[in-house]
Amino acid sequence: MRKVPVICVLTIALISGSCQKGNRPETVAPVHTSPVPDLPTLTLSHGQLVFLDYDGNRISRARVAGKRIVGNSGVEFDIEFPSNERGSRTIDYVSSGSGGRGSLIGFDISSFDQFALKFTLVSINGAAGSNTGRELAVGALIGPTAAGRLSHFVPVTLGSSSGQITLISSTPVNVDKIFQIGFHAHMVDPEKWASSESKVTIRVEPVENATVRPWPHSVAPDKPPVAPDKPPVAPDKPRRKLSRPLIQFPF
Repeated sequence: MRKVPVICVLTIALISGSCQKGNRPETVAPVHTSPVPDLPTLTLSHGQLVFLDYDGNRISRARVAGKRIVGNSGVEFDIEFPSNERGSRTIDYVSSGSGGRGSLIGFDISSFDQFALKFTLVSINGAAGSNTGRELAVGALIGPTAAGRLSHFVPVTLGSSSGQITLISSTPVNVDKIFQIGFHAHMVDPEKWASSESKVTIRVEPVENATVRPWPHSVAPDKPPVAPDKPPVAPDKPRRKLSRPLIQFPF
């Protein structure tokens, strides 16, 4: 697999986030990135993005309350942050080998040097384009890392200004197979956010001129699995024949 140039690695290392427990950034400086044109880039289609389903399942943490395919390109995610307190203002939403269905793990990504997604801030608490000063850091998340961490990401900062509404996050790839893939999001400058619940909608899309890998498993890419109307009923077991005659007792 081709390696990311040293200058690029050093630059990304200064701004990239770590998803290892206890080392998560809570604020980031505004970052605007795009895929390095000369590097092979992996992205996810809308049919794959809709299969993201795992957030760690921790109580009192941010969660994805809804998701829907928009057109033929992207997926919108409704994120609920319980508060602006530490532990409630950040989320990793992924397909993972640690939980959920794990529909996207197992991709052979040895031929790629970066993973990229396009993010758009749709609304904050139902209001689109309101200039409140609130910003959301997001990043294309992938793992594991060469250092043995579960995952990492390079953040970009979404906001209400024209240059921050839609941005691309590109994260280095340095392993051969995916164990975790998806996106990260957290509040920038939490004091500008409400101390009560905040609802944010973002749109996540594949990046143009990047590669979508074929599905690694036998999961149908056209639409998410649909639960059957009724649970399957186990067939009746055949009755075992008695090897001895039945003994009858008088009453």
